[in-house]
Amino acid sequence: MTVKMRRMYNPAIGDYEESVGEATLITLDGVGYPTIQAAMNAAVADSLILVAPGTYQEDVTWSDASGVQLLPKIPGTVVIEAVTAFAVSINPALAAGTWSATLGVELSHGDGLTGLLINNTNVGKRMNIYLQDVEIESEEPTDKAISVLRAGASDNAIRIYAASGRLSTIEGLVNFITESTDDRVRFHGYRLVGGFTCVGAVANELAFTCCGIKTGGLTVDGANVYNLLACWYETDANPNVHTACVDVVEQ
Repeated sequence: MTVKMRRMYNPAIGDYEESVGEATLITLDGVGYPTIQAAMNAAVADSLILVAPGTYQEDVTWSDASGVQLLPKIPGTVVIEAVTAFAVSINPALAAGTWSATLGVELSHGDGLTGLLINNTNVGKRMNIYLQDVEIESEEPTDKAISVLRAGASDNAIRIYAASGRLSTIEGLVNFITESTDDRVRFHGYRLVGGFTCVGAVANELAFTCCGIKTGGLTVDGANVYNLLACWYETDANPNVHTACVDVVEQ
């Protein structure tokens, strides 16, 4: 197959870049790739994958390399749409130290599929997952927008840091399983209109600041505790009608 290359000026980066047809190439550290998965497969530690605006129908399996970032070239313009199972799956291989990943694109998944799947089967270390303005569109509110599994050792922590949400909406359920006292969950500026469920007998702290949470949709089991600061309850059907949460701070 012959691919016609051309150079187009992208005002978002203030420079020219190569493109194929009408779509700008996905780039990994400045090198073009035809799919997000192809870029992930070639990523090394601390690689930066930038994606041009559009909807990408892929089930993306994250790189084993630590520190990889997947970001849009223009904020709020990239959607990864799940095809058969998940939009993005993060389940890295054995790591020498704390392992991290940064996700900054939108996800979409149909009924019975998952938006973001996180597991620690083999990593053997703490995982830090950073979410930047991540919106997740779910077909059904009961489907899992974010699902955290724990196939690995119980003392290997999983941490989710979802900051600077700017009221990004996560439509489906966020389900988090705790096994390590070093686990962490932090959401700031998100609308969790599909609800949040935490299960696990290990004491862990969950913190939500400036978040909209599905009315009656916050469930925390076991020894886990949660902090609510400047949050409110709302429904996805009518986000303009909401009830302020009473601030709950761990003592």
